[in-house]
Amino acid sequence: MSLFAKRGISVRSATLIRKKPNGSCARFGAGAAKTGRRRLNEILVDIDVVSYLLNRHSLAEEYERLLFGYVPMVSFITVAEMYRGAYKKDWGPRRMAELATHLRRFAIVPSSLQACLSHAHISNAAESHGRD
Repeated sequence: MSLFAKRGISVRSATLIRKKPNGSCARFGAGAAKTGRRRLNEILVDIDVVSYLLNRHSLAEEYERLLFGYVPMVSFITVAEMYRGAYKKDWGPRRMAELATHLRRFAIVPSSLQACLSHAHISNAAESHGRD
């Protein structure tokens, strides 16, 4: 049994989600895009996995193995939520730079970094005023 299955996590349909009913863990259905003659496999990575990789969680090594050979992609909202968490915890310049470097390994789909940062600032301001 893999570390993922033991912790109730599986990979399905190019996104990382919760455990399948049979308890197994595998990489399924990664999307593909053509660039010239080369075919790139893309995989959408969940925010929990992005966080595990950043924080060197015990599952990070196994996720790295599953992501090997794929172009890792994240939703723009995942990037926004990562920054929102950093703002909420009042990370300093060193930790923020580490986050920025980490997130550069992922393609952001389909928005821009500026939209993600704006969302993070707005969400953080709303939460600090009692709105979530």
